[in-house]
Amino acid sequence: MTLEDRLSFAEAKKAELASFFQNDVWEIDDQSSAPEGRVLKAHFILKWSKHADGTPRAKARLKNQGFRDPDALAGVLTTESPTLSRLARNYILVIAAMNGWLTFSADISTAFLQGKEHEASRTLWIRLSNEANRMLGLPSDGSKLLRLKKPMYGLCDAPRAWFLEADRKSVV
Repeated sequence: MTLEDRLSFAEAKKAELASFFQNDVWEIDDQSSAPEGRVLKAHFILKWSKHADGTPRAKARLKNQGFRDPDALAGVLTTESPTLSRLARNYILVIAAMNGWLTFSADISTAFLQGKEHEASRTLWIRLSNEANRMLGLPSDGSKLLRLKKPMYGLCDAPRAWFLEADRKSVV
């Protein structure tokens, strides 16, 4: 990877971390506050995306290890949210084409960070990599964690939390 590529990804990581604070997803907490088993590690997923004009854009997504979520492992989470199957999507597109309807798609930036706040019993803590801790000005000794107030990428109930929040706001 070139120096320019690494710098682009560093900027993407900073922007991703900033979005967590902008959406009030977490707050800095001491490791001593987190009960054993309720701390999940998080890491960046990096990929190349495209700007609207087609030029390459570095993209970083901070994702936790939701497969280790103690509530999911205990089977106490409700995770259902309405989604289209591939067949249903194709059926809708066929009907739209037959009727000459205009179709479009949209992307909601940081959608899963906009879900409703967790109940107190659902609180989890996130352990970031040393690199992410440095970017946030946190000590790299692991003494600081991030207490989740809302869902984030990787949690199996994040899609449902976002849907419930979107549905609540659509009624207002």
